Amino acid sequence: MPAEPPEPPTEIRQPDPATALADITELTFNQWRHHPVTKVFLQFLAEQEENHWDVAKHLFLIGQGGDVKAQEIRGRIMVLMELRDLTYPSMAQFYADKTDAAIASQSGT
Repeated sequence: MPAEPPEPPTEIRQPDPATALADITELTFNQWRHHPVTKVFLQFLAEQEENHWDVAKHLFLIGQGGDVKAQEIRGRIMVLMELRDLTYPSMAQFYADKTDAAIASQSGT
């Protein structure tokens, strides 16, 4: 008997900027940051970042770090650093800015 086909992925909905953090406080965010699973995830991000630095250094030393590859590695490192360093205030500011932009576009300014 053939296996059933997998379910299609559910659509990921973008949160409404005005309510994106409605159920999250700085306290709950910080509790999440210190949760054991989050600590493992953050360690994984740090190790991935370190690995990309090692690859970049190796490519530089052997003279094969070309601009495109260097920019790709730099981009990956920057994303890992941003995820690792994410704070509640930076998320709150991001959604406040999105809300302000949405209001401005609705009013035509």
